[in-house]
Amino acid sequence: MGGADPDYRTRLAPERYGNREARKATADGALSMDLRRRIMWGIATGAALVAIGFGFDGILNWRARARTDAEFQATVIPRVINGEKPDAELAFEEFSKKAGRGTAAAEASRQRVIARRIVPDAKRNDAAAQMALGHILEWGFGLPTNKQESITWYRKAADRGLVDAQLRLDALYAEGLSAPEDTLDDVLFYRRAAEQGYPVAQVAFGMRCAEGRGIPKNEAEAVSWYRKAADQGFPSGQVRLGTMYDKGRGVPKDEAEAAKWYRKAADQGGATAELIVAMRYAEGRGVPRDDVEAAKWLRKAADQGNAAARCNLGSLHAEGRGVPKDEGKAAKWYRLAAHQGDAVAQFNLGCLYAEGRGVQKDDAEAAKWFRRAAEQGYAAAQSNLGWRYAEGLGVPPNDAEAVKWCRKAAEQGVAEAQCNLGFMYAEGLGVPKDETEAAKWYRKAAEQGIVPAQTNAEDKP
Repeated sequence: MGGADPDYRTRLAPERYGNREARKATADGALSMDLRRRIMWGIATGAALVAIGFGFDGILNWRARARTDAEFQATVIPRVINGEKPDAELAFEEFSKKAGRGTAAAEASRQRVIARRIVPDAKRNDAAAQMALGHILEWGFGLPTNKQESITWYRKAADRGLVDAQLRLDALYAEGLSAPEDTLDDVLFYRRAAEQGYPVAQVAFGMRCAEGRGIPKNEAEAVSWYRKAADQGFPSGQVRLGTMYDKGRGVPKDEAEAAKWYRKAADQGGATAELIVAMRYAEGRGVPRDDVEAAKWLRKAADQGNAAARCNLGSLHAEGRGVPKDEGKAAKWYRLAAHQGDAVAQFNLGCLYAEGRGVQKDDAEAAKWFRRAAEQGYAAAQSNLGWRYAEGLGVPPNDAEAVKWCRKAAEQGVAEAQCNLGFMYAEGLGVPKDETEAAKWYRKAAEQGIVPAQTNAEDKP
């Protein structure tokens, strides 16, 4: 009996994007200076600011000088925890030098100290401390990471008027953490913050308009708010505006205009936007098809650790599209993405091991990676894993396991799995012999053009 043919399935589709690229931006005069100086966290930069009474302008100065969020964390956190307030320029240089000298244990100790100091203030309803504690719990600075608990403290801070706390709540809810239904007060909050020029709030309110969350659905209004954020150079706003043009929601469909806004976001270095731009070039949507450009943008996103970009870059190397064909490099990029949990990369890496392409042929490794992808519901991997159990390739022969995995793939429409499942019912392998079930699955496979299934289906009642 035959198995599913291993193949390469290039995934050129954007990851789900939300508020991850959000950054802090304020409109002059939008908030009182006292409140601005008490805001202790730049939206979704990934940097922990636990400074009580620390100057907001100084923080922005440091953030502008840091090349990466990791560098920002390494320089700002020690400064804040020590309670020092020297000149920001000198502090930045001092802590930049310390960042690479193996001080991780010392910094962790100091983070625990500041965390313990903040908890009592947070419990006394100090909004700034509540905001800081929410951030500590979200990122695990000094206390164990607990995002659900961080929501509790962000909510308390938001209820006391901290705009950033409310916006951070929205970012966490976008990640799938439990979120209450939007109330009218929530919607009005976002509207007010959006009108003050906060690009994060403009995107958040635009999302509610687009989805009809808490207010009547109005995609044209959503486009208007996304455009306001995009015009401020806010990447999430640019990506969402591009998506509206891409899908023709709230504006006439215009793939060239979509590509323009995606490119603006990608030019700022966001991996998700870079992946989307790569997809545009690979498919020739809104821009001329150009595999070289696609490979270039995939490499940018892949170098930032984007799993989907790494998987796609591996596929380009496997196929020789936009880059010289090199199955060894394909294996390298697939492996990186596979270890990040990307099911497509896991499947493709399994195929390389199954065929000995770019790596030494190894049926056990092939089965291992097919299993990982199969357990995530990837149908082609389920089909291949079922076939391997039937044949004893890289795993002990086990007809019951073969039936289990073939059924999962067959139910998702994989023709080879449907044919194999029909065969197992016909022969009573791993299941009681059942001609009716065999005929059913042969027919399904035959309808998709599988020749052996067509022959077998004709022989069944």
